[in-house]
Formats: sequence, C-alpha cells, structure tokens
Amino acid sequence: MCGILGYYGDYNERFSKNCNLDLISHRGPDNQQFSIEKKSFFGHTRLSILDLSSNANQPMFSIDKRYVIIFNGEIYNHKQLRSKFLKDINFLSTSDTETILYGIIKYGKKFILK
Repeated sequence: MCGILGYYGDYNERFSKNCNLDLISHRGPDNQQFSIEKKSFFGHTRLSILDLSSNANQPMFSIDKRYVIIFNGEIYNHKQLRSKFLKDINFLSTSDTETILYGIIKYGKKFILK
C-alpha cells in the first residue's frame, strides 16, 4: 500500500521533506516523489501495482499543471469509468489515479460517486 504525506502552511526547515518521506518509505518502495507549491507540500511513496511505468508516479499533475492529486487506494472500476465518461481524454498512464484526476477535473467532486 502506498504512503501519502501532505502539509499546508508556512514551510520551515524543521519540516524536512526527505526525512518525512523516509518515515513512510516502507509503504511504497518503488518510488518516492514530492511537490512543493507555495504553501502546500505533497509527498508520495509508491507501491506499483496497476501501472508499473513512471507515468503513474505521484503526486500526479494534469497536463496543464493546474491540478495535482495524491491517491492511496484502488479504484476497481476505473477502466469502465474511462470508457464511459472520459473517452475524450488522452491518458499518459493506465493508473486509476489518472482516472480520478481527470474525472474530477471534468465532472467535479461528484465523479467520486461513480
């Protein structure tokens, strides 16, 4: 199971991204990645299951870099969601995280109910 870490607020040196990701590295040995944007920090340790490519690493940004997502879990019907609701999207991965990202961008939070 992957590990996620998030922080919002004024960044200070006591909040070390490397140290904190190391604390959860056992949750995702395949990749560690982070993003710092203004006052937000997103960190992710990945256990690759559905898509083994680096295109499925997280935090995952939309093509236009306007949106970012970190997700921990598995969406069992994500292939069906893509074929029914997201036919017009050119996906870069086969990950369920990318399905959620573009579903929410296109339909808003109500996409999660699908």
